[in-house]
Order: sequence, then structure tokens, then C-alpha cells
Amino acid sequence: MGIKLGSFETDKWIKVISFKVKEKSLYNLDTLYELLREWFIDHEYCPRDDEEFPEILYKEEVAQDGAKNHFIWWRFEKQAKGVSDIFYKIDVTFLTIRIQKAEVVVNGKKYKTNKGECEINITAKIKMKTPKQLQKGIFALILKWLWQKGLKEKIRMHFNELHNELYELQNAIKEYYQLNSYKTAKYLEFEPKRGYLK
Repeated sequence: MGIKLGSFETDKWIKVISFKVKEKSLYNLDTLYELLREWFIDHEYCPRDDEEFPEILYKEEVAQDGAKNHFIWWRFEKQAKGVSDIFYKIDVTFLTIRIQKAEVVVNGKKYKTNKGECEINITAKIKMKTPKQLQKGIFALILKWLWQKGLKEKIRMHFNELHNELYELQNAIKEYYQLNSYKTAKYLEFEPKRGYLK
């Protein structure tokens, strides 16, 4: 059981930010998938090894006309840098509706892409773990005293750090969709690589 420290409680996941990006247009689903995957690798939420990537659900439904719906869940958790007691958690959920193959012609060149609706829901949380010996009696009082003497600022710093990371991720997704236009070949010729979104 956690310890109440003002509005914060230890050993409990506290939501930092939650957002949704929804788009219905032409876009390359494989490229979007790889761009987001690279972002989490670059930000050290997971290794590059496919076997350790925390994709806990990948479900594809195919309609009679070939249109596809996807349900994809990623679940990330990591220890904050430079500390042993603060952890970040990010949940990513993809939902695609009636994804179909499409082709566009730009400057006389034909490109294969996709069309359909894609919704990405992302929630980030933070947690501070406390050793069992600090959860009762006089030690719990000491922890509350430390909260007033600087621990509160430590939590606030990591809270803001995680919030800023997710704001960056949200902007990266929106930037991809802005590039994703039939008027430009830039996104169609793009090859995902390490560090693109960092």
C-alpha cells in the first residue's frame, strides 16, 4: 500500500498525460508503425530485438472486399534515468478501420500506399516505488518529511520530463500526417531509420 504525499501516492501509477490522434486519409500504415516503434527504441523504452518488443496484441480482421481492421497494443515500462525508485509506463493502442491498398501518382511516378482510418490512443503514467521498510511507522513519517524537503520537486521534475516526451511523440505523429499528402512524394519515398523522430 502506498503512502499519501499530498495529492501524490507512492507505489501507485499516476496518469501524466493521455491523448488521441485520429486520421482518415491516405497514409502508409507500415511506415507509421515503424516510425513509432523507432521512437520508443530511441527513447530507450525497449531494445531493438523484436522478441523483446512489448507488443502484447496484434489482431487483424479482413473483410470480404479485402479491407482490414487492426487492433494493436504496445505496453512500455522503464526506470527513469538517474534514479532507482521512479518508473514510467506508456500504453499505446492502435485501431485501424477499413485499411485498403491504394496508389497515388506524384510527378509522374506511381506509389503504393494505404487509405482508411487510423486512431492512436496513448496514455503515460508515473510511479515512485518505496522500500517496504519505509511504508510503516516512523519511516513513513520520515518519507513525508523528505517529501517536503525535496522529494516533491524530484517527482515534479520526472512528471514534467515524461509529459514533455509524450508531447514530442504527439507532435511527431501529427508531423507524419502533415507530410502524408498526395501533393508530395516526400513521405512516400521515406525510409524509416534510427533517430528520425528523436
